Amino acid sequence: MKTKIQEKILLLCNIIMEKIKLDDYNFDRWLIFCWSTGTWKTYLAKSLLDKYTNNIEDNKKTKLDWYFVSDWMFKQFVKSNQLILRTSKDWEISITKFPLEMMVRSKLLIYDDIGVSDASDAYIRDLTFILDERIAKWFITIFTTNLNKEELQSKLNERIVSRMLYNSDIVVFTGEDRRLKDTKVYTINNL
Repeated sequence: MKTKIQEKILLLCNIIMEKIKLDDYNFDRWLIFCWSTGTWKTYLAKSLLDKYTNNIEDNKKTKLDWYFVSDWMFKQFVKSNQLILRTSKDWEISITKFPLEMMVRSKLLIYDDIGVSDASDAYIRDLTFILDERIAKWFITIFTTNLNKEELQSKLNERIVSRMLYNSDIVVFTGEDRRLKDTKVYTINNL
């Protein structure tokens, strides 16, 4: 059962999907949802994920249909050296224990808040590998970010941004942070 806020978010996502014609989106191009914070970019990406998985027959669903990673998670994977591919001796271990392989082999990858973390050389190397593999396999990737192209190039580099933009549609979100809409501020003077 959905809460009122979840219902409101779902309604908003449906309005956005209709406005930018994402109802007709057939997962043949990458998507980048960017700019303003609190404009429901992640929720929209997850709504598209729901649409994608709903179109897969139950008996054909696999662990490799989709994968979700945030920039913070990715940085932690890089820092802890968890981004490795399975070797022949690892085939008995579930692929879900190998985040790099999941990001490379899943048919749909949602990468949330790309560019938030500071990018180390290892981060750039691993992200470049993932994007190159996904491009080669024509697997769909949806990015969300609060940064514009120039900020992404500054945080990451031109090579990463060029790969992100390859075969992509960019949806720019503007407006107020909706999470702050109902925030109340109280000022208390000296008592």
